[in-house]
Amino acid sequence: MVTPPSYTRRLLNFGHTSKSRRLQCPEGYTQRRGYVRRFGKNIIDKGYTVKRRDGKKYRIKPKKDAIEVKPVCVKHRKLPGKIYGHIRRGELKKYGYSYVVDTKTRRDALEKTVVEFDAPSVYYKLRALMKAARRSVPEASKVFKEDMYWINEKYKLKAH
Repeated sequence: MVTPPSYTRRLLNFGHTSKSRRLQCPEGYTQRRGYVRRFGKNIIDKGYTVKRRDGKKYRIKPKKDAIEVKPVCVKHRKLPGKIYGHIRRGELKKYGYSYVVDTKTRRDALEKTVVEFDAPSVYYKLRALMKAARRSVPEASKVFKEDMYWINEKYKLKAH
């Protein structure tokens, strides 16, 4: 196999941005790296629907099977370097817990969860969820905090 010349190699790897071309993002924003978006066969054949601001919808069929998405500045969603604990997806949901349901349903689900795990473990799971959702879904974070304090009061934990 023949190694492509350096300029061809750069074109093949056009989703990568070097440090010399970093964007100057404003305070509270960070750079999202550029990447290559590849379209599936269904999108290439049928296209996809786009809606304008005025409400008009129209269909676009991509001319290529991949496009380059340039690096952009995006708003910070989490604090850098913060890890709040290990939360498995759906760990509380399988007992019926969700932040969108009413308080009684949530509390019943938490009582079932305490039977499976112990109360301090459920408390720290809610604490991790509260901290993780603080910036991305603030209303969910408030619900997790209320339930965390409820667990603390009901089971007389010495957690803070």
